[in-house]
Amino acid sequence: MNILITGGAGFIGSHVVRRFVKGYPNYNIYNLDALTYAGNLENLRDIEQYPNYTFLKGDILDEPFLNKIFVK
Repeated sequence: MNILITGGAGFIGSHVVRRFVKGYPNYNIYNLDALTYAGNLENLRDIEQYPNYTFLKGDILDEPFLNKIFVK
Protein backbone atom coordinates (compact mmCIF):
# COMPACT_ATOMS: atom_id res chain seq x y z
CA MET A 1 0.00 0.00 0.00
CA ASN A 2 1.12 3.55 -0.70
CA ILE A 3 0.33 6.55 1.50
CA LEU A 4 0.92 10.13 0.40
CA ILE A 5 1.26 12.74 3.14
CA THR A 6 1.33 16.39 2.12
CA GLY A 7 3.14 19.01 4.16
CA GLY A 8 5.17 16.34 5.88
CA ALA A 9 8.27 18.45 6.50
CA GLY A 10 6.53 20.90 8.81
CA PHE A 11 6.26 20.61 12.58
CA ILE A 12 3.00 18.65 12.74
CA GLY A 13 3.42 16.90 9.39
CA SER A 14 6.83 15.51 10.31
CA HIS A 15 5.34 13.85 13.38
CA VAL A 16 2.60 12.29 11.24
CA VAL A 17 5.16 11.06 8.69
CA ARG A 18 7.40 9.61 11.41
CA ARG A 19 4.47 7.79 13.04
CA PHE A 20 3.40 6.23 9.72
CA VAL A 21 6.95 5.28 8.64
CA LYS A 22 7.70 3.58 11.95
CA GLY A 23 4.21 2.19 12.55
CA TYR A 24 3.58 0.77 9.08
CA PRO A 25 6.86 -0.72 7.82
CA ASN A 26 5.11 -2.64 5.03
CA TYR A 27 3.58 0.54 3.56
CA ASN A 28 5.37 2.98 1.26
CA ILE A 29 5.13 6.43 2.83
CA TYR A 30 5.55 9.37 0.45
CA ASN A 31 6.10 12.80 1.94
CA LEU A 32 5.22 15.63 -0.45
CA ASP A 33 6.35 19.09 0.63
CA ALA A 34 7.27 22.31 -1.18
CA LEU A 35 9.78 23.21 1.57
CA THR A 36 8.56 26.75 1.96
CA TYR A 37 8.85 28.73 5.22
CA ALA A 38 7.43 25.93 7.40
CA GLY A 39 9.09 22.89 5.84
CA ASN A 40 12.39 21.65 7.18
CA LEU A 41 13.93 18.29 6.29
CA GLU A 42 15.96 18.39 9.51
CA ASN A 43 12.68 17.38 11.18
CA LEU A 44 12.96 14.00 9.43
CA ARG A 45 16.68 13.15 9.60
CA ASP A 46 16.03 10.18 11.88
CA ILE A 47 13.84 8.40 9.29
CA GLU A 48 15.27 9.53 5.95
CA GLN A 49 17.10 6.20 5.47
CA TYR A 50 14.08 4.00 6.19
CA PRO A 51 13.33 1.83 3.13
CA ASN A 52 9.60 2.63 3.22
CA TYR A 53 10.10 6.43 3.24
CA THR A 54 10.37 8.69 0.19
CA PHE A 55 10.53 12.49 0.13
CA LEU A 56 9.04 14.27 -2.87
CA LYS A 57 9.76 17.99 -3.29
CA GLY A 58 6.79 19.62 -4.97
CA ASP A 59 3.70 21.75 -4.68
CA ILE A 60 0.19 20.33 -4.38
CA LEU A 61 -0.93 23.05 -6.81
CA ASP A 62 1.29 21.59 -9.55
CA GLU A 63 -1.27 19.35 -11.25
CA PRO A 64 1.09 17.74 -13.82
CA PHE A 65 3.51 16.83 -11.01
CA LEU A 66 0.72 15.29 -8.93
CA ASN A 67 -0.56 13.33 -11.91
CA LYS A 68 2.92 11.82 -12.38
CA ILE A 69 2.98 10.80 -8.73
CA PHE A 70 -0.45 9.15 -8.90
CA VAL A 71 0.39 7.29 -12.13
CA LYS A 72 3.61 6.00 -10.63
